[in-house]
Amino acid sequence: MRFFMIGALLLASLALAGPTFAQGAAAAPSAGQSAGQSAGPAVSAPVAADDYPPLYQGDPAPDFAEPDIFGKHTVALKSLRGKLVVLNFWATWCAPCRQEIPALEQLEKAYPGRVAVIGASVFCSNSDTERFYRQYDLNYPVFYGSWELMGKYGKLSAIPTTFIIDRQGKVIARVIGSRSLVEYETILQPLL
Repeated sequence: MRFFMIGALLLASLALAGPTFAQGAAAAPSAGQSAGQSAGPAVSAPVAADDYPPLYQGDPAPDFAEPDIFGKHTVALKSLRGKLVVLNFWATWCAPCRQEIPALEQLEKAYPGRVAVIGASVFCSNSDTERFYRQYDLNYPVFYGSWELMGKYGKLSAIPTTFIIDRQGKVIARVIGSRSLVEYETILQPLL
């Protein structure tokens, strides 16, 4: 419960800073949204003008090489060139994050060698993340998302926030909120 409250406060403080968004490619609205709502893919404007340059659709995705949560493997963006990358920032206590994990697992399973799903655990303890990973036996790698990495990818105004990165390593979309398998496939199909 303590981590939920801390995470909620952190997200609220990030949201108060008021990031602006440039609209990306449209995706089908999630359950409970009308087509006019803007929770679909958007590409972030700056985190902070003095920290990182703005990240826009078509920009190179910020590189990273992070150890997985068990310290056994390194998850490196450069090693995934030639694949579509689905980089998902999530937390164990986040209900919408939990709701979309089966869709992310199905993506990983349905498109071997073409799509790589990566989870970046944020705003939760290492032990909670490891326990969650083992309990649900996730089929894609997860690492701990640092403040620096979140900064490079733009201010996270909500979680889950997912970045779609093309085969050349460019940001195609920033998806805010939970999505179903069909909604992710709608975004990815033109790129496969």
